[in-house]
Amino acid sequence: ALPASMQLLAVVGGKDPYTPSQDVTALSEIGGVSVEMYPEASHAFAHDPDREEHRSKDAANAWQKAIEFLESSLDPSK
Repeated sequence: ALPASMQLLAVVGGKDPYTPSQDVTALSEIGGVSVEMYPEASHAFAHDPDREEHRSKDAANAWQKAIEFLESSLDPSK
């Protein structure tokens, strides 16, 4: 588990060869870790819109999840 003061958000694509499903599962079982999985996305799906891998709806959702995570993690009242 991560120290209580640490949180981690992992945004991964289900078809990303760099994040095998068993590794994502193990990561999700660590306390303090939140995993956002996009099953149809490959590696770098939220990067440059001109890239073949880009998935605009997933990228927008992942960005929103990142903002929510940061707002929650940085709010001292939570």
